[in-house]
Amino acid sequence: MPTYEYECLSCGNVMEVFHAISAAGPSECESCTVPNLRRKIFAVSSIYKGDGFYSTQYRDSTYKEAMSKDSGSKEEAPQASTAPSGCGSGACGHKH
Repeated sequence: MPTYEYECLSCGNVMEVFHAISAAGPSECESCTVPNLRRKIFAVSSIYKGDGFYSTQYRDSTYKEAMSKDSGSKEEAPQASTAPSGCGSGACGHKH
């Protein structure tokens, strides 16, 4: 369940509450019991574990070019398929 921060606009008390996304938040402040709460928006951090999350995965082509110049190797460009495709080549299953 996500953690939400609520701030009382009357007394300034800030409280953390765990509840489901679909659940309604608290209705009143736990300090002054006035129903004047506002949910605060704050940044969340994420930790990715496992294969597939590499820092170079989403870099642009200029970064890749600079890295290949530094390392002395070049990445191979994907080669176009030489297999026939499309209607007229017989690949679609129609007899032409």
